[in-house]
Amino acid sequence: MLQTLYRISGIATFVVLTLGQLGRIQLPTGALYLHDLSISIAVFSWMVLMLKTKSSATFFNQIRHTLQKQPLIVLTLGWISLQVGLEVLVQHDGITLLYAGRLLLYALFVFSLTQSVKRKELRGWILLSLLGHLWLGLLQYVLLPDTRFLTALGWDDHYYRLISTLFDPSFTGLLFVFGYILSLRLKKSTVRWVCTFLFTIGIALTVSRAVWLAFLVGHGVMLLLSQTAKKENARVFIISLIVLITTYALMPKPGGLGVDLTRTQTVEARGETLQQFALSPSELLTGGDMFGVQTTFGTPFIFYRIPDNSIQLILLVGGVPLLVLVGAILVQFWTNTKTTATQKALIMSLMTHSLFTASLIQPFVFLYFWSTLWALGVKKAD
Repeated sequence: MLQTLYRISGIATFVVLTLGQLGRIQLPTGALYLHDLSISIAVFSWMVLMLKTKSSATFFNQIRHTLQKQPLIVLTLGWISLQVGLEVLVQHDGITLLYAGRLLLYALFVFSLTQSVKRKELRGWILLSLLGHLWLGLLQYVLLPDTRFLTALGWDDHYYRLISTLFDPSFTGLLFVFGYILSLRLKKSTVRWVCTFLFTIGIALTVSRAVWLAFLVGHGVMLLLSQTAKKENARVFIISLIVLITTYALMPKPGGLGVDLTRTQTVEARGETLQQFALSPSELLTGGDMFGVQTTFGTPFIFYRIPDNSIQLILLVGGVPLLVLVGAILVQFWTNTKTTATQKALIMSLMTHSLFTASLIQPFVFLYFWSTLWALGVKKAD
């Protein structure tokens, strides 16, 4: 019964994730999403199931053993927890605690997937979910290309850009990059070609330079590090580039900055953001205040006072110590012989994108990235 409930809620999570912001439930101090509910059910049923099939001591010993093998992750989580605790106590900022709790819930969900779902099966769930985002995005682009009316709800205005249900071309495009990299692992050649072709079209229609660069870097890493099928990967890369350029050349360009690749407005805005989030020497050591400003209705609360650059974001959360710890974790994971080329491609695509947009802790990106990262690993049983 509990196993069935866990699987249903797990599958339901990847289904409702395709709803994006359409599954948003606005509250006075923030928002909940439908996938928050399904994830809560999944985590609860998984924990009860584990406690029923194992003794509580065995269950927690398993978690402790897993963490003991990753001391850098333990130190990182400990430092973040300390910063969150200090902000709650000193600033009396409960919002920080709520969002930290949400990320912890997401992390538990991903951990439960690693313990209960086979990688191959999870790859199928994720791919179908990302294809759902893609098809809804294509429908939006064809039927509703003018989404400037969303500015009344606090979103950016976009005209003839694919924004799908996330209402944001940059985050949507990054999910398509994840889907593209995931498609490269498909064994059936026809299905692989169709999926990479469709995701490339979606990436092109977002007209997001950060997404395009993440796509190029991700596949470039695949070409450099992949030990097998190098010719096939090179052929896919060349054809995908042709599809990307051709799609952009043929897509409607009715005017405005959104579809102009030479636009400088966003670059200037990000430059102003970098100056706005300049940190003092003490904040460089301990981090700054992330959620100290309230927002208007409809504004994505978690991004209201967060810098676009990932390095500055990490410094804001936990200062230089957190930046050093994150860098050490990346080096450790990168140099691990068990890390696959597709996993490294996925990491580099996210790191590249996060230099321009606050994608590291965006809820949808967080869930898809960590789930996909584990699913792209290699296991003999798969």
